[in-house]
Amino acid sequence: MNTSVSPIRRLGYTTYMIDLRQERRAALILDHIWSDFIQVVSLVANNPVFLHLNYPDAPPILVVTGSTIEVEEKGAIRRLYLTNSAEPNGHMLITLGGPEKFRTHIPGVVQVAGLENVQLTLDGIKTALEGELQVAATGNDLSTILAQCTTPLSANASYVSGWFVSDRYGKIAATIYSDQPGTLYVEQTNATDGSVVDADEEIPYVAEEKRGVLIEVVAPYTRVRYLNGSSDQTVFRLFVRGRVI
Repeated sequence: MNTSVSPIRRLGYTTYMIDLRQERRAALILDHIWSDFIQVVSLVANNPVFLHLNYPDAPPILVVTGSTIEVEEKGAIRRLYLTNSAEPNGHMLITLGGPEKFRTHIPGVVQVAGLENVQLTLDGIKTALEGELQVAATGNDLSTILAQCTTPLSANASYVSGWFVSDRYGKIAATIYSDQPGTLYVEQTNATDGSVVDADEEIPYVAEEKRGVLIEVVAPYTRVRYLNGSSDQTVFRLFVRGRVI
């Protein structure tokens, strides 16, 4: 009886946690890599973060949680440069690799790296149909959380989310609760680098009000800012989602 066990194949990918606490201007962060794709698994930053592929003067690519950068040529990504502002609690988790087919799930997003196959296509159709059935049954389809803050803010302090992709939603839905008054700003842009704000909705908040707001999506990228009033908060809950209808 043959009791040999087939070796388990090692897949060609790796993950990196990048500290964003120091400012960089097209600084080299990874060298001697051999990658077909870069997937942004998570990003914690208040300001836009950009990647440059292979050369520091390469055009900047805006980093968005859940996005994937892919190239057709195997192993074409050799060096990775980063531009970011200093973020006190900032970090970014990325996955690099190739050319094996695999997929990962980001909340609210399905990312496919490498070549698609029939099973991935079927899964995508199944997911889309389930989403349509949910909308037909409930008349409402909320995404997972796109931005949130539950840390109380000091007097006149602000929370600024990172930019997130919003073009698949009809509205931005937010809930707010705090023991102090403040102002919520919902900013939208058409610029992939987040360099300009094309639309800005200002929503005043009254202390201890259980507030929910809906803002029409008019541009493909969105972020939220919340400015606290003149007193320290002891409680703060801000949650932001996308709404399909």
